[in-house]
Amino acid sequence: MGRRLLFTLATLTSVAIASLASGCADERPAATSGGASIPPAGGARDGAASEPPDRDGGPTGDLCDPSAIEVDGEDVAEVVVRAETPPDPLGGAVQPGTYVLTEITRFAAGGDVRDDEDGGGSGGPAGSDKLTRKSLVVAGDTYRFGERTGTVGGVVAANPTLSGGTFETSGTSMTLTDSCPTAAARTIGYSTVGATLSLYPTKDRRETYVLR
Repeated sequence: MGRRLLFTLATLTSVAIASLASGCADERPAATSGGASIPPAGGARDGAASEPPDRDGGPTGDLCDPSAIEVDGEDVAEVVVRAETPPDPLGGAVQPGTYVLTEITRFAAGGDVRDDEDGGGSGGPAGSDKLTRKSLVVAGDTYRFGERTGTVGGVVAANPTLSGGTFETSGTSMTLTDSCPTAAARTIGYSTVGATLSLYPTKDRRETYVLR
């Protein structure tokens, strides 16, 4: 009776030791050639694109693709308003969509009224006979400008000058960061009133666009 008890205890002890030993082994199944690999934390899956999606829904280079913007609207001549400076910009929310240029205003002091708002452009200072047809496309935080220029009595260029990039607003200022045709950045004043967007590209000029 005593021997059977000792034998039984010895058998149970051996089984327990074997179980403990097997519990220390790597129980993960062996990798097979048909299994999908699991990407590391924060990494991309196999075959996935490593570049983030473009904010405009396409490659940045498309911002200067001629097929991405139609430069239409009216030919606009610059007018002069006798004032030291333009009105203060107001800022506001910029709505997405396509805008067309409706007015270019230069604010200038002095007594030469040959190219004033009610005096026409002929005979005025250099540049007053220039005509501009310009469109602006806003999508997300990206923009596209397309511009065709000409002269009074002449022909407006068929091939537009294009530029595009990203923008951000702060108060009454808008920072435009061109990615094409060359990299550049500038900060200008702007105002939005309903469907009208006014940009102040220089300290004495205002471009007025209307959302189409």
